[in-house]
Amino acid sequence: MGWGVVLVGLALSMGPEAGDRLVARLPIDDAGQIDVSSIAGKKPGAWLVPVRGLGAIFARAVIAQTLGSGVTIEIGETEAILKVDPTKLNTPTRPGFKARMKVLQQQTKLVPNPPPAYGLFPRESYRANDPNRPTVCLIHGINSTGESFRNLAVALEAEGFGLIVCEYPYDRDLDVSVEEFTRNWKRLREQTGDKRSWSILTHSMGALLGRAYVEGDGFSNDVDHLILIGPTNQGASVARVQPLLQLTGAAQNKLDPDHDPKALAALNDGLGAASEDLLPDSAFLKQLNGRPRRDGVKYHILAGNMGFLTRANRAAIETRLAAASRAGGLMGSLSRVAAAGASSALDEVTEGTGDGCVAVASTRLDGVNDHVVLPANHVELIRGPLLYPDPGPVVCMEFLLQRLPKPSR
Repeated sequence: MGWGVVLVGLALSMGPEAGDRLVARLPIDDAGQIDVSSIAGKKPGAWLVPVRGLGAIFARAVIAQTLGSGVTIEIGETEAILKVDPTKLNTPTRPGFKARMKVLQQQTKLVPNPPPAYGLFPRESYRANDPNRPTVCLIHGINSTGESFRNLAVALEAEGFGLIVCEYPYDRDLDVSVEEFTRNWKRLREQTGDKRSWSILTHSMGALLGRAYVEGDGFSNDVDHLILIGPTNQGASVARVQPLLQLTGAAQNKLDPDHDPKALAALNDGLGAASEDLLPDSAFLKQLNGRPRRDGVKYHILAGNMGFLTRANRAAIETRLAAASRAGGLMGSLSRVAAAGASSALDEVTEGTGDGCVAVASTRLDGVNDHVVLPANHVELIRGPLLYPDPGPVVCMEFLLQRLPKPSR
């Protein structure tokens, strides 16, 4: 009998007398995920929850936030243990539990399904050479697709903009993605006969792709505005945060339970060449940041500063890390290695200094004076469906409408 069937059977038969004996052991696959499809009545493989890297922190935070204190998850080397305590959580057959499970399904799917094809895809709103409908090209970030702009795209189109969505493999070497983007960009403009300049709007790692085209040798003087939202201009150390937090114990359900973990997780480690390009000392970033800003293009940067660690929790982590660093033996050695990059890594995930994925300082770019910081997390900035599946106010809209070319109404 599969674990999913066992878990569903346990959940449906659970009663107050069961105490904390309801346990499901979920094997961790080679990709560092557990399959919890059966909980939501899905076929195996339909719902994979990441439990390695930053995804593990995010999964635990969302499980706690969505299901309440009656459900906990413990991550081991080869399996994850999901525990349900009915003394804290009412019978899971009740509608409230099922509703929370549905929310959990939506929120823990960190890696979206890849698009059917890669390239530049005009939406129905796009009009070539229309002076009354400015064109904006959207470029997503790592561990994402163009679907991350779902809510923002609708809002932009309602304001009169024509949109083109870039789809590219987020786990591929960025040099390769830049070359392909440049070819697709020029091909589409030739096919449509569009002679007007477009704006580029990027999120997260997409900023590097947009900048590489605008500041590269293949640029065709056809971009008027380059808008970078939550950009990794100086890199992101987020892949290094997980071992740091594990070492200090912060990842083992010890975060302040009263603090809303405004969760983040659009970046992750173990995603291939692109994640290596994101590291602050990568060869890709050194080369890109060695270029000047492109004359004639207006640059705009929007950053967020709502991470998932409070300043108090960060201070506690740094205190524990400092104490561990003074220890001898293997633990002391590991602690000293982690401490070496602790400050920049913690900046990314702490309220006030980062949006949970990117530090505010890392979003800055020499020569760009239009830099605005808003109280939002990395996903909230564009109202990404990862955390915000329903339409609603998009944090970045006022910023965009003040800077993009104005459509004729």
